[in-house]
Amino acid sequence: MISSLCMALETACPDTRSRNRAALKAGMAWGRTLARQSRENTEKDLPSSVTQTLLNALTTLGFAPVRSQPNTASLYLTSCPFLDSVSSHPIICTIHLGMIQGLVDGGNKKAGDKQASVSLKPLSSPKGCFLKVVKADSRSKGRVKQ
Repeated sequence: MISSLCMALETACPDTRSRNRAALKAGMAWGRTLARQSRENTEKDLPSSVTQTLLNALTTLGFAPVRSQPNTASLYLTSCPFLDSVSSHPIICTIHLGMIQGLVDGGNKKAGDKQASVSLKPLSSPKGCFLKVVKADSRSKGRVKQ
C-alpha cells in the first residue's frame, strides 16, 4: 500500500525537486496533526518536552526510537515500519523528515516559528536512522537539552 502512495506522489511530481518539496510539506502537515493530538492527549498532564513528544509519537508509529546520548533530543530510529519499501521509494524518508519537523514545530502558536531544526540520516548506523534535533536557540551549542 505504501508503495502505491509513493508511486502516486512520484507520478504527480515527476521532477525530484518538486517531489521532495511535496513530500516534505505533506510530512510536516502529518507531524503538526500528530503534535496537536499529542497536546490534546496530555492537556491535563504536565506539558511534554519536544523530546518526549518525539519519543511518544515515534514509538507509537513503530520507529522504536532511543536517545543517542542522555539529555539530548537526538535519536536513533531503530526500526522502520516501511523498511521494505524504502530502497525503491526513498521519498518515504523525506516524508518522515517532514513529519518529524512538523512534530517539533507543532507546539508553536505562530506559524513559521521553529523550535528546532531536524536532520535525518536514513540507515546511517547499525542502530538505524540517525535523527539530529537542534533547538533553535542552541544551534551554536549543537544540541538540545531537554
